[in-house]
Amino acid sequence: MAGRADGMTGGRLAAWRDDVAGAALDVEALLRLQARTLFRYQRHGEDISVHEYGLLRWLQFGSPAIQSAMRTDAPTALMLSYLPLMMAFHLFVPAPRHGLLLGLGGGAIARHLHALHPQLRQTVVESRPVLGEICHDYFSLPRDPRRIALRFHDAMDWLRREGDGAHDVLMVDLYGRDSLPFFMYEPAFYARCRAQLATRGMLVINLLVPDRDELAFLLGHLRQAFDGRSLCLNVPGQHNVIVLASRGEMECRLAVLRERAAALGVRLGVDYPGLVTRFANTNPVREDRLVVQGSA
Repeated sequence: MAGRADGMTGGRLAAWRDDVAGAALDVEALLRLQARTLFRYQRHGEDISVHEYGLLRWLQFGSPAIQSAMRTDAPTALMLSYLPLMMAFHLFVPAPRHGLLLGLGGGAIARHLHALHPQLRQTVVESRPVLGEICHDYFSLPRDPRRIALRFHDAMDWLRREGDGAHDVLMVDLYGRDSLPFFMYEPAFYARCRAQLATRGMLVINLLVPDRDELAFLLGHLRQAFDGRSLCLNVPGQHNVIVLASRGEMECRLAVLRERAAALGVRLGVDYPGLVTRFANTNPVREDRLVVQGSA
């Protein structure tokens, strides 16, 4: 739900219980709220804090940027506007069984997928062990090591060490205090991501870069690793670009994607029919097909 902070009251926040669970927040408004600090960790150069106002709880890494947010009455909802777009992979991989997530943040993706897919086994790689306890204690991340296995390592080191994988989906949501990690600018990162995927597995990556040349540089590495099989989704009003890339052939017929989206409908606040429209508005279309090199 978007709104201005100066118009928010406790009553209006309480009324959000009746709104769509996945409605996105107005982040600038959120930062202007007179929130209370629930937790702060300041060690070894890290500054991690948890804040709360009414039903809202959010995570910051020592900067004004919101790393993750949650409604305490709807913990599986995706509150930041880029996150529902990352769920577009369901149009191509509707029932993943093995997932890999690089970057835990406040646990929003892991929480959402845990609720949505009882059969899914997630491995979550995070460099900061303190985030595991923060997510359990403040962000309702289930303590379910059989289905959510936390691995505290540097993401690139983990990819090199683990070798090839067979994951149905690999989700990358990595961001430090004010930038992407340096290894995301190297071709080897995208090659290692591809190697972690099953034959028709899909990479979903959040690229937060304000510079268009920098974005083109990153997309060049990604498309080279995936033989051009990629689609983009822009996040309105933000610098985030969500990129989906497939190790194998992609279904690009819009009629088929619309059928799949209609079957998915709106699940945990994600509007799947709306995502197909976004794909068509963001990517080239020819003869009612998304234009993707190497597509089905």
